[in-house]
Amino acid sequence: MPYSLPVYQSDVLGRHIGSLPAYSAPLFCANAASDRAADLTIWAMRNTSATKSCIITHLHAALTAAVVAGRAARGGMVFARFSTATPTGGTALAAVPNATGQAASAVTDVRYAEAGLTVTSVVFEGPFSSLGVGAGLDATASVDVIDPSFPITLAPGQGLCVRSYGGGYLTGCGLDGTVSWYEV
Repeated sequence: MPYSLPVYQSDVLGRHIGSLPAYSAPLFCANAASDRAADLTIWAMRNTSATKSCIITHLHAALTAAVVAGRAARGGMVFARFSTATPTGGTALAAVPNATGQAASAVTDVRYAEAGLTVTSVVFEGPFSSLGVGAGLDATASVDVIDPSFPITLAPGQGLCVRSYGGGYLTGCGLDGTVSWYEV
């Protein structure tokens, strides 16, 4: 009988990730009740560990827009890292282990607010991706932001956020998706 070796999934650095703790969280923000300004942080998660890094392997986002008569603005979102402080306010969401019996995640803060989170002392990096919808459209735009071959790393204390740009987070816009990561 031939002997076979177990198959392990590895990341781009050759680390065996099949046995590492993995987690997911919803990427969500309720439909905007009224037009909001640009540069609002509407969703955020932060790695609050002092020692573990979060390796984000999947980020899928869908931005839905509804037709609003007479609107000329184009709405959109950018995805960026942040550090120094944690956005506050809004509604808390949970980071969920991908396996039963797994330890709690180093990401202890996931939240959203359609009117914008409070970002006192938060330091934002430049955006690494964007997602937009045109004015006057009743449409959904979606994107898979991360190529698993080139994951986004959140060092201890860093976070990931979704911020509005252009015309802002517009009436009838909604954000849905999922973010997944493992911790090392």
